[in-house]
Amino acid sequence: MVGMGGLGSIVAPILVRSGVESLTLLDDDCVELSNLHRQLIYRDADIGQPKIACAKAWLNEEAERYGHKAPSIETHATRLLPDNAECFISNHHVVIEGADNLATKFLVADTALRCPDLQVVQAGATRWQAWTLAWQSHQGPCLRCLFEDIPEAEIPNCADAGILGSVVGVIGALQAALALRCLHQDPKVIGELWHYDAWRHRLRRRQIQPRIHCTGCQQRVHKAS
Repeated sequence: MVGMGGLGSIVAPILVRSGVESLTLLDDDCVELSNLHRQLIYRDADIGQPKIACAKAWLNEEAERYGHKAPSIETHATRLLPDNAECFISNHHVVIEGADNLATKFLVADTALRCPDLQVVQAGATRWQAWTLAWQSHQGPCLRCLFEDIPEAEIPNCADAGILGSVVGVIGALQAALALRCLHQDPKVIGELWHYDAWRHRLRRRQIQPRIHCTGCQQRVHKAS
């Protein structure tokens, strides 16, 4: 799991309650008061503490509450960077990304394309809208089929633009559902995109296809050859 903010704090408890026994958490932030309205696993007493340490403690308590075996939780208090991304990502079955910036999203995607048989579930949320996408490293569409590249114009993140807590809740639950389907090897999940617009009270699902001339898919072809 890349990012233990609003999305990660929704996804991780669902996975633990569903019996997932092994998680790796990656985040370099500390809990802030402004996080608490949407990052539901953190409490007032956690303010100023590293998110991953607080998250690990909460998830272990959650597993005990639901009668599950305590999950194996590996934590790394660092940001995903070009020089560590492949090391962190390559030895997992599913990568769940919920970072608050586009650079990390594309780093996850480009790194995953170099890893065989890896499933990826990515999501983003700002203001009243959010999306989540499931894809696979060795076939089908990738993130760059949906978003070609980081736009030149600066895109505001949650800290700048704001985010509604319920938007994170809805898309985080959907992201968790996609991740569980990936773990159960559901072939229909690949390329499934959900978009949620809270202002218009609209939830849409569509299946995306590989985009012609996608630089991500081309990277996959060159690696295979």
